[in-house]
Amino acid sequence: MQLFVFSTRRKIRAFLDKTCENELLQKTASLGEFFGKCVKVNKLCKCQKIEQILFMREACRVVKQANETLKFPLEFYEFMKNSDYLFSFFKELAAEKKSIDDLDINDTYASYSEHLKILSLVLENYKSLLNQNGFFDEITLPYIYEINQKFIKNYSKIFIEIDGILSNFEFEILTEISKICDVTVKFQVSGLNTKLVQKFREFSGADFDNEKIYELNLSKKKIENVKSAPQNLKVSLRAFSLRSLQCAFVFEKISSFIQAGINPKNIAVILPDEDFAEILIAHDKALANRMLNFAMGEKFSSSAFFQILEKFTNLAKNGIFIDLKDQDNTQWSENTVFFQKNLIDADLYENFMKNFGMCANFEVFKEIILQIAENTKNADKILAEPLFEISILMQKNKSANLTFGNLCEILLSLLSEIKIDDVSGGEVSVLGILESRGMKFDGVIIIDFNDDLIPKRVSAEMFLSSKVRAKAGLIGHEDRENLQRFYYESLIKNAKKVAISYQENEDKIVFRFAKKFDIIDDTDYSDEAYLHVFANRKNKIFSFLQNDDPVCKSKLFDDALSFSKLDVFLSCKRKYYYAYLANIKEPKKLETQLDFASKGSLIHEVLQKIYNDFGTFNEQKFAEVYTQISKKYIISDFERELSFYRIKKVNDEIFTDFLKQGFNFEAAEKQMETEFCGVKIKGKIDRIDKNKNGETLLNDYKSGNVNDKSYQLAFYKALLGLDDSTQSYFISIKNCAKIPSKLGINVAYESKDKIYPSLKDLIFSLKLSAQNEMKFSRSDYFEKEAKECDFCPYKIICKGEIA
Repeated sequence: MQLFVFSTRRKIRAFLDKTCENELLQKTASLGEFFGKCVKVNKLCKCQKIEQILFMREACRVVKQANETLKFPLEFYEFMKNSDYLFSFFKELAAEKKSIDDLDINDTYASYSEHLKILSLVLENYKSLLNQNGFFDEITLPYIYEINQKFIKNYSKIFIEIDGILSNFEFEILTEISKICDVTVKFQVSGLNTKLVQKFREFSGADFDNEKIYELNLSKKKIENVKSAPQNLKVSLRAFSLRSLQCAFVFEKISSFIQAGINPKNIAVILPDEDFAEILIAHDKALANRMLNFAMGEKFSSSAFFQILEKFTNLAKNGIFIDLKDQDNTQWSENTVFFQKNLIDADLYENFMKNFGMCANFEVFKEIILQIAENTKNADKILAEPLFEISILMQKNKSANLTFGNLCEILLSLLSEIKIDDVSGGEVSVLGILESRGMKFDGVIIIDFNDDLIPKRVSAEMFLSSKVRAKAGLIGHEDRENLQRFYYESLIKNAKKVAISYQENEDKIVFRFAKKFDIIDDTDYSDEAYLHVFANRKNKIFSFLQNDDPVCKSKLFDDALSFSKLDVFLSCKRKYYYAYLANIKEPKKLETQLDFASKGSLIHEVLQKIYNDFGTFNEQKFAEVYTQISKKYIISDFERELSFYRIKKVNDEIFTDFLKQGFNFEAAEKQMETEFCGVKIKGKIDRIDKNKNGETLLNDYKSGNVNDKSYQLAFYKALLGLDDSTQSYFISIKNCAKIPSKLGINVAYESKDKIYPSLKDLIFSLKLSAQNEMKFSRSDYFEKEAKECDFCPYKIICKGEIA
């Protein structure tokens, strides 16, 4: 029986797809699985991740310099987050069969000497702790393993495709099993994978030529087959100023490749930075029929469960408690928006917070975690294994004194590595570069081809310079760069069509490796054209990223007209279109945006409460009411104090003067609806005063700047059936001033550059124009880039500011 070994599971699937349906399914394994089955360790168990972290933390605790000199934190969660550096470094040494002494000898400048001594002590302590507790891991395995002859002898021949490099430990395993079974390796020779080729050259004594693909029998030390490697060098290259436009580039190139006759199954999108997958997933799911399938899957950390648990944990660690049972809290913050969006149960949240700092009880922990998971699809299945690991951890480490919060942090760490398979995707594959090893595609699209993203540096490299690595025989930054170049080169040379994009600005340049290929500048479409790929999506928000003015009827009078609706229509037709015709709701403002809006709301609510409850301004009651109400608003302490004194000053100087004129408080925040000039109008009037003669005084509070050419006061007079003789003022809280309007129901006004009709004439004119379609253009503010546009809630879709 034969065994076929490949670099990745995807390569295995491609191999099996080519196997004839009438033949028996071939035995296959990934390279990682294969090496795992080839070796065994007697009397020791494989150590799980959580236990590894606990043992490494203990090893660092014993070596005081690890914390004092290398600054490794001993607080549980912080250590867990930072321990990757240690594990990566020690695993690399073990895989290359090197000791820390080898590094010290080769460090001619002794610049790492002190650190290496500390790391050596930590490593020895860690190995000792593993052995004492009956465990082994990747760090100790290369020194204590045996070949699993029973597994090897199941096969008459083992065929292995190698698409990267082999560590010294892996190569040692291959040479050992080649003595037991017939082993053939297949590999490509390039100037970019010389270390791998050198290993095979020294082992077999054979010579290998560049740009050839060899099959070398390790058991016989003989070349069994050789052929030339494909040599496609043509590449189209496109730069983008906005990174996100590469998303549109991907979909355009897929369409282009399919039109050129390439099967979608033979097209791959390669992501040097796999985080870009989240952008692609969002746009792919907006399609009626998905085009992409994601080999890396979707991060479970993007799930509602993970984000809720992470939010709870961060709030608890920082001592922040959100009172979800406070029905009077109408303000929005990042946290309250999150809780509203995820429909968080108040009792569940309180129970979590109550237990967070307590000594961990696994059953209580599990119950709360599963309650959080109830609304996340398949979360219970995904949680089963991590929860089991945590339960075993607690049984074996009863002296660790873990808290409920510690368990949350452990669970988050375990879940952060989990990916959910993309089972509903399309036919085009989206891959990280490592997942693409050994694969061949007719159409290849590579994005983010930038110098800062290729190659990636790894955790193990933080301890040692490239010079020290080279002297010690470890893979260095240049080796790693060449290896990744080799992966990209193989994809490109095996393809029929290749399209590459990258981001270009002051900080971003193309990966210099691109110069090796025959570059064709991709000038088919402009950035604006790619932006319109978004606009043509069924995703609603992008349908408004258009330069042409929308044309339709205004529907201004279809419902009762409010002043705010009229004011938006008069100030910016495009804003009116977004708000009242496209029905795009304004985004909720977060706490960093709320100072100005909160000031206005606070002033209105305080004055309404004071006058409705007491009929007049009482300084003591005002202070009590203000203190109580202001707590609800997200506003700086300075603005809170300033607003207090400004309101008091307005009362002392303006409202007291009205009182002297005989005007007494009548109503606050009064809702009205009536008919004016044949149309229904509605509104809410801030304050109405009356005197003994029945004369009315209208006031509208303004916390910001006052526009004395606003129709607002005239609109309120119309609501009450009053005429222009009625006194009315804008009350500037900021400037402690009463400002009349220049406009009235029957009063027009002419400035230097504009004529303002009376409210009555304006309504008649608008009634006529509402019968026909009209253009909803942007206001003059847009061209002037004035602050009115800066604070507009529709600025992003109006200006197309996506990045």
